Amino acid sequence: MALGYHEDLSKKADTPMFLIELQKAAFARIYSLNKNSSLFLGRPLRLSKRFCHFQLPDSRLPLDCQSLMSNDLELYQWDSNSNMNYRADSRWSALCAFVKEDAIEFLFDNNRSDCRQTIDALQNLADKHWNALPMHFRIYSAQQPIILVDGEIRPFGIIKDLQRLVELTHWPTWTTGFGKGLLDETLPNMHGVNRGKYGDPIETAFIAEADLVLCFGPHLSSTNTFGYSSVPKTDVSILIKENEVQIGDSVFRDVPASSITSWLSQNLDTSRVRRYSPYPELPRPTVLSFSNLEGHKPITQKSLWLLLANIFRPGDIILGETGTAGHGVRTMPLPKSTRAFVPVTWLSIGYMLPAAQGAALAQRELIEASAYNGNNASRTVLFIGDGSFQMTVQEVSTIIRHNLNVIVFVINNDGYTIERCIHGYTQSYNDIARWRYCEAPSFFGASSAFTAKVATWAELDSVLRNEELLDGDGLRLVEIVMDREDAPEGSLLDMLKVQKAHG
Repeated sequence: MALGYHEDLSKKADTPMFLIELQKAAFARIYSLNKNSSLFLGRPLRLSKRFCHFQLPDSRLPLDCQSLMSNDLELYQWDSNSNMNYRADSRWSALCAFVKEDAIEFLFDNNRSDCRQTIDALQNLADKHWNALPMHFRIYSAQQPIILVDGEIRPFGIIKDLQRLVELTHWPTWTTGFGKGLLDETLPNMHGVNRGKYGDPIETAFIAEADLVLCFGPHLSSTNTFGYSSVPKTDVSILIKENEVQIGDSVFRDVPASSITSWLSQNLDTSRVRRYSPYPELPRPTVLSFSNLEGHKPITQKSLWLLLANIFRPGDIILGETGTAGHGVRTMPLPKSTRAFVPVTWLSIGYMLPAAQGAALAQRELIEASAYNGNNASRTVLFIGDGSFQMTVQEVSTIIRHNLNVIVFVINNDGYTIERCIHGYTQSYNDIARWRYCEAPSFFGASSAFTAKVATWAELDSVLRNEELLDGDGLRLVEIVMDREDAPEGSLLDMLKVQKAHG
């Protein structure tokens, strides 16, 4: 205020127009911040619109000084040529703050007798601002909208509402690794994990050309975004976080994800949103068949994961340990009601084995309580590397003691392949002892357990058809022998090539 932002500079003939507009935007931000602070702290206002000269920023581009001086916008008006820029964003922020100011004053006035009328007036004011917003600032004007689903939606409690929104809009939808399995991946507009620069060129180009990205529950870690290559473009993105919405570079606080997602799923006018007709030809993850592989050939990362996905059934819990397994599970198509867990941020090797024990125990208790989505034949399936398995192998004994329904696939690639990809390609500290993994159940006290060791496609095909593996009880373990210098296509394989190039 000491800088004079609340004064009317337009009456000073020597003030440049760009400075006037800059002042408007700055004051709008200060004013909006004051309202947000009052709401957050629960304190009275310190800056009222009644005691300052308030002019909203103009959103028109290019900034034509003469037209602005002769045709200033009214409080509720927007020019039809308004662009989404920082002035437009500041203008909208201030308009919302007007409503917040009235709401805050109402909150601190305990002696009002016209509560109902005041609330109705506030609602009408909010509606007036919304209805005046240019159509091209809204969801209905998007010509190539997409949806991106991340893992934070689970604690937000918005999975059901978001599932409905995906079904209603029929917009192309991708998840992150963290969000995998939270929505029904069998829907025709679900296209698996957005793999950024490692994705299919067709879908990568489509995502890059999107003019609206609704991103729910973003968790933008390096691992979860393929080295940040799948982070949506700021200028077309709306990020719905737990208690705030980020539109472009602007953040609107105190907007719960549960409220906005519920509102969208119930009130979005689907007759006005973009309907893809015909629907774009975008790839979807699909399982592979052994018929196209030479049975005597060794098992490789490139085809393994889409073959293993054939054994999944609705309700399964899938866990992919940090390493090649976690990267592979991201690519696997999932049946309905199947949950998947892969490394997202901390990459704690060995974590997924005890996690599988806990998940399987919870799964069994829910099935016994008839509270597990009707899929009583569901299992917990763990994919884990040999190095990670050795970190927490003692939890195999807990699985056996509780007779939990767990299938473990141990990827035996002779050590820490993920570490070889990152650093120390030939170093001995990435080597481990060569265990006899199929003897682990016996060592930890299992009276009987299905085990198998496979190294070729034919051997794997035979094991995956075994009814004892698919429908047996208790622990089942399959050891898959693979080359120590093999990795799934994507970031790990790229890093491995760099390590090899440098010897």
